[in-house]
Amino acid sequence: MYKKILLFISFLLYLSCIGTDVTDDYVDPTLRITSPQIISIKVGQKFQFTAKYFDTSGTQIENPNLIWTVSPPDALTIDDSGFATATSDGVATIQVSVVTALGTTISAETSFPVREVVTVITETATMTTDSGTTTTTTDTDSPTSTSTPTVDDDVVVTAPQSYQGTIQTTSSYKLTGSYEYGLNDAGQLILDIAEDYEASTALPGLYVYLSNNPNSTSGSYEIAEVTVFNGAHSYTLPSSIDISDYKYILYWCKPFNVKVGDSTIF
Repeated sequence: MYKKILLFISFLLYLSCIGTDVTDDYVDPTLRITSPQIISIKVGQKFQFTAKYFDTSGTQIENPNLIWTVSPPDALTIDDSGFATATSDGVATIQVSVVTALGTTISAETSFPVREVVTVITETATMTTDSGTTTTTTDTDSPTSTSTPTVDDDVVVTAPQSYQGTIQTTSSYKLTGSYEYGLNDAGQLILDIAEDYEASTALPGLYVYLSNNPNSTSGSYEIAEVTVFNGAHSYTLPSSIDISDYKYILYWCKPFNVKVGDSTIF
């Protein structure tokens, strides 16, 4: 009798955990520039661009055949490995492309100024996107800036990234809260969950993941089992993870392998 009761309870948890979820592991293949975002680069400076390619399951493909190009062609030189040298004053656009297993070509690009002399005036700029808020440090020539300008004879100016967003439930269980995902002052990658976070304590085996597929934990990074269900807390991630390595935060009912909540980081 006791075993029957346990089986019945497990069955109810299974049904409530699934809710109306539909499993669909397909995602569009993506190509992502993962090197730091350049704000400005001085003529003569060199920079290593990097990119990662993810297939239709969100799995990273090792050693893809990346094609690097630049426009206008006299702004920089760039080789097959993405190693670039700034050569001429102006605005440069770096594009990287790859042919997918489906036979289609996908691309990613980034643009930035190339200057003979780089004057750096730092200030914080905030941009709101559909997936949250991105905070970067930018350079500007604005005369109204209250920051102190500095000149460096040997400089590539890049922007640190920090993403803000909101966790949402995808099930009948309560799960909500805001977060910030970025590097702290010590250079550690941190997922900071804010004070407004709430999660149901009735969830069996709730875990949090980083993933490139919003519908699967396959190939994802398991951060931890959830032990805090209310209020602020944080997770420190290993140095092997770059800020641009994963696109989604997933909350997962691990015993029944179903999603409970998620958020798009960028």
